Amino acid sequence: MKFIDISAGGTSLDSLPPELFHEILMLVPQQTILHFAFTCRKNYDLCQPALHHRVVLTHTNLASFHEFKIFRDDPALRWVKELKLGRHGQGDGWDVLSGGSILTTFPNLRLLDTLGHTPMRGWAGVLHVINTLPATVLDLSGNVYLTGDSHLWPSDCTFSSYKRIHLAFRIEHPALGFLPGYMTISRAFSASFPQLVNLSMEFQCSFDLSPIREFLQTTHFDNLKSFRLFIPTPVLVFVNVNLEDGRAMLSFLTRHATTLREVFIPYWILPVEMVPLLSHFPFMTHDYWRSAHVF
Repeated sequence: MKFIDISAGGTSLDSLPPELFHEILMLVPQQTILHFAFTCRKNYDLCQPALHHRVVLTHTNLASFHEFKIFRDDPALRWVKELKLGRHGQGDGWDVLSGGSILTTFPNLRLLDTLGHTPMRGWAGVLHVINTLPATVLDLSGNVYLTGDSHLWPSDCTFSSYKRIHLAFRIEHPALGFLPGYMTISRAFSASFPQLVNLSMEFQCSFDLSPIREFLQTTHFDNLKSFRLFIPTPVLVFVNVNLEDGRAMLSFLTRHATTLREVFIPYWILPVEMVPLLSHFPFMTHDYWRSAHVF
């Protein structure tokens, strides 16, 4: 390792490579970076990657930040690595995700967080957003209105860059959840993300495992290390080898036993006889068991 001598000859900033200086700035509050950038032109240029690393668009600035003000040739857009979308403003007439054109203006985007924005509509909406994003994206988080269109997910599409996906599912009316196939997840989903490491699914509606039973029974992510399944607090999932839901969950965990290092499924119930059965999995730690009830 080569150490940089800043004791003689030039200032410390002159001695640091721009890449290392950027890593240091990423540990500093944004307001401090901004103040430092205004000290001189050289520091202003050095701070541009850090100042544009993360962009947050909310309903308050969307009203004055229309598409025609965003220029695709703006050199600052190449520095944006993380984009967070706030809640859709009432009456502003701009649905960022369904239009999607703003997403194409960030050529080096790594993370898109839309959990505070308007939900994507169905699996077709999710696919539209992913197809609009650049191939550099590693992390996607967002809300999804389930519409019973999981059959539209193509079996031949692959998005190899994705490492983390967090989807929060909801339905527009509780009665829709009782329609057969309305809340299912395509079995081809895992084949589309061969490098996925972290998968989080959150169901913000009354729910048992039956809608995703086929997904649990058939899918396999080669590199999955973390699996999180969030369900509403009043719902308790009975994971029992004698019940169909339990067999589906065990099937999923068993297929991923060699790669999984973290599993979090709050509000599920384990029969005491299943504790020895699951204990051989390498990810079964004390912290894991605290999220389950044993009866």
